[in-house]
Amino acid sequence: PPFIQVPEDIVSKAAKFDKDIWEFKKNYNVQNYFNTQSHFYSKLAEWIFASKFGLEDQISWNLQHHGDQYDFKIGNLTIDVKSTTYWQLPEIKCFPDENKTDIYVLVALIPELNQGRLVGWCRKEVLFKPTNYREYRRLGLRYWLTEKELSKDWSIFNSEDKS
Repeated sequence: PPFIQVPEDIVSKAAKFDKDIWEFKKNYNVQNYFNTQSHFYSKLAEWIFASKFGLEDQISWNLQHHGDQYDFKIGNLTIDVKSTTYWQLPEIKCFPDENKTDIYVLVALIPELNQGRLVGWCRKEVLFKPTNYREYRRLGLRYWLTEKELSKDWSIFNSEDKS
Protein backbone atom coordinates (compact mmCIF):
# COMPACT_ATOMS: atom_id res chain seq x y z
CA PRO A 1 0.00 0.00 0.00
CA PRO A 2 1.26 3.46 -0.84
CA PHE A 3 2.46 5.85 1.80
CA ILE A 4 0.57 9.11 2.19
CA GLN A 5 2.49 12.34 2.75
CA VAL A 6 1.11 14.57 5.49
CA PRO A 7 1.21 18.25 4.44
CA GLU A 8 3.55 20.53 6.38
CA ASP A 9 0.69 22.65 7.77
CA ILE A 10 -0.93 19.56 9.30
CA VAL A 11 2.45 18.39 10.68
CA SER A 12 2.92 21.80 12.33
CA LYS A 13 -0.63 21.77 13.69
CA ALA A 14 -0.13 18.24 15.07
CA ALA A 15 3.18 19.22 16.70
CA LYS A 16 1.55 22.24 18.33
CA PHE A 17 -1.39 20.09 19.47
CA ASP A 18 1.03 17.57 21.01
CA LYS A 19 2.91 20.32 22.88
CA ASP A 20 -0.33 21.99 24.02
CA ILE A 21 -1.96 18.76 25.22
CA TRP A 22 1.05 17.86 27.38
CA GLU A 23 0.94 21.37 28.83
CA PHE A 24 -2.81 21.02 29.38
CA LYS A 25 -2.38 17.62 31.07
CA LYS A 26 0.59 18.46 33.28
CA ASN A 27 -1.73 19.47 36.13
CA TYR A 28 -3.48 16.10 35.97
CA ASN A 29 -2.22 12.82 37.34
CA VAL A 30 -1.64 11.36 33.88
CA GLN A 31 0.03 8.01 33.29
CA ASN A 32 3.44 8.21 31.70
CA TYR A 33 3.51 7.25 28.05
CA PHE A 34 6.34 5.28 26.52
CA ASN A 35 6.37 7.80 23.72
CA THR A 36 5.99 11.46 24.57
CA GLN A 37 5.01 12.25 20.97
CA SER A 38 1.94 10.01 21.18
CA HIS A 39 -0.53 12.83 20.49
CA PHE A 40 1.52 14.03 17.51
CA TYR A 41 1.46 10.51 16.04
CA SER A 42 -2.27 10.23 16.73
CA LYS A 43 -3.04 13.40 14.79
CA LEU A 44 -0.86 12.37 11.84
CA ALA A 45 -2.67 9.01 11.73
CA GLU A 46 -6.08 10.63 12.01
CA TRP A 47 -5.27 12.99 9.15
CA ILE A 48 -4.03 10.12 6.94
CA PHE A 49 -7.28 8.21 7.52
CA ALA A 50 -9.45 11.32 7.15
CA SER A 51 -7.75 12.42 3.92
CA LYS A 52 -8.61 9.11 2.23
CA PHE A 53 -12.31 9.32 3.07
CA GLY A 54 -13.11 13.05 3.07
CA LEU A 55 -13.37 13.31 6.86
CA GLU A 56 -10.85 16.09 7.51
CA ASP A 57 -13.55 18.31 9.03
CA GLN A 58 -14.11 15.69 11.77
CA ILE A 59 -10.56 15.88 13.14
CA SER A 60 -10.78 17.38 16.62
CA TRP A 61 -8.07 19.85 17.57
CA ASN A 62 -9.85 20.68 20.85
CA LEU A 63 -7.72 19.88 23.90
CA GLN A 64 -10.73 19.37 26.16
CA HIS A 65 -12.30 16.77 23.87
CA HIS A 66 -9.12 14.88 23.05
CA GLY A 67 -9.49 11.23 23.98
CA ASP A 68 -13.26 11.24 23.72
CA GLN A 69 -15.07 8.06 22.81
CA TYR A 70 -14.16 8.06 19.11
CA ASP A 71 -12.19 9.91 16.44
CA PHE A 72 -14.64 9.76 13.52
CA LYS A 73 -18.23 8.90 12.76
CA ILE A 74 -19.65 7.60 9.49
CA GLY A 75 -23.39 7.04 9.73
CA ASN A 76 -23.89 5.15 12.99
CA LEU A 77 -20.36 3.72 13.00
CA THR A 78 -17.85 5.17 15.44
CA ILE A 79 -14.19 4.86 14.49
CA ASP A 80 -11.00 4.98 16.57
CA VAL A 81 -7.75 5.47 14.63
CA LYS A 82 -4.67 3.86 16.17
CA SER A 83 -1.12 4.67 15.16
CA THR A 84 2.10 2.71 15.24
CA THR A 85 5.67 3.50 14.23
CA TYR A 86 6.29 -0.19 13.52
CA TRP A 87 5.53 0.41 9.86
CA GLN A 88 7.07 -2.82 8.56
CA LEU A 89 5.27 -5.25 10.90
CA PRO A 90 2.42 -3.18 12.34
CA GLU A 91 0.07 -4.44 15.04
CA ILE A 92 -3.03 -2.89 16.49
CA LYS A 93 -3.22 -3.00 20.28
CA CYS A 94 -5.68 -1.82 22.89
CA PHE A 95 -6.19 -1.95 26.63
CA PRO A 96 -9.48 -3.46 27.85
CA ASP A 97 -10.90 -0.02 28.74
CA GLU A 98 -10.50 1.12 25.12
CA ASN A 99 -13.45 -1.04 24.00
CA LYS A 100 -15.59 2.00 23.19
CA THR A 101 -15.98 2.28 19.43
CA ASP A 102 -17.40 0.15 16.65
CA ILE A 103 -14.33 0.07 14.42
CA TYR A 104 -10.57 0.31 15.00
CA VAL A 105 -8.31 1.47 12.15
CA LEU A 106 -4.53 1.06 12.16
CA VAL A 107 -2.21 3.56 10.49
CA ALA A 108 1.53 2.83 10.32
CA LEU A 109 3.73 5.92 10.42
CA ILE A 110 7.23 6.85 9.37
CA PRO A 111 7.33 9.97 11.54
CA GLU A 112 10.73 11.17 10.31
CA LEU A 113 9.23 11.51 6.82
CA ASN A 114 5.75 12.65 7.96
CA GLN A 115 4.28 9.73 6.04
CA GLY A 116 2.01 6.83 6.82
CA ARG A 117 -0.14 4.14 5.32
CA LEU A 118 -3.52 2.62 6.06
CA VAL A 119 -2.77 -0.86 7.38
CA GLY A 120 -6.21 -2.32 8.01
CA TRP A 121 -9.19 -2.25 10.31
CA CYS A 122 -11.40 -4.46 12.42
CA ARG A 123 -14.67 -4.38 14.29
CA LYS A 124 -14.54 -4.30 18.08
CA GLU A 125 -16.04 -7.80 18.23
CA VAL A 126 -12.95 -9.07 16.43
CA LEU A 127 -10.30 -7.13 18.35
CA PHE A 128 -11.78 -7.69 21.79
CA LYS A 129 -12.24 -11.47 21.52
CA PRO A 130 -10.90 -13.20 24.66
CA THR A 131 -8.34 -15.12 22.54
CA ASN A 132 -6.79 -11.79 21.46
CA TYR A 133 -6.09 -10.73 25.05
CA ARG A 134 -2.50 -11.82 25.53
CA GLU A 135 0.99 -10.72 26.46
CA TYR A 136 2.26 -7.99 24.15
CA ARG A 137 6.05 -7.73 23.71
CA ARG A 138 6.64 -8.20 27.46
CA LEU A 139 4.71 -4.98 28.14
CA GLY A 140 1.74 -6.68 29.73
CA LEU A 141 -1.65 -7.87 28.59
CA ARG A 142 -3.32 -6.17 25.63
CA TYR A 143 -5.87 -7.01 23.00
CA TRP A 144 -3.88 -7.11 19.78
CA LEU A 145 -3.88 -8.25 16.17
CA THR A 146 -1.25 -8.34 13.44
CA GLU A 147 -1.57 -6.69 10.03
CA LYS A 148 -2.60 -9.93 8.34
CA GLU A 149 -5.53 -10.29 10.76
CA LEU A 150 -6.98 -6.91 9.78
CA SER A 151 -9.48 -6.24 6.98
CA LYS A 152 -8.21 -4.45 3.87
CA ASP A 153 -11.70 -3.84 2.45
CA TRP A 154 -11.98 -0.07 2.84
CA SER A 155 -15.38 0.22 1.09
CA ILE A 156 -17.17 0.38 4.47
CA PHE A 157 -15.73 3.91 4.92
CA ASN A 158 -17.05 5.24 1.61
CA SER A 159 -20.54 5.87 3.01
CA GLU A 160 -22.25 9.10 1.97
CA ASP A 161 -23.48 9.65 5.56
CA LYS A 162 -20.44 11.37 7.09
CA SER A 163 -22.07 13.22 9.95
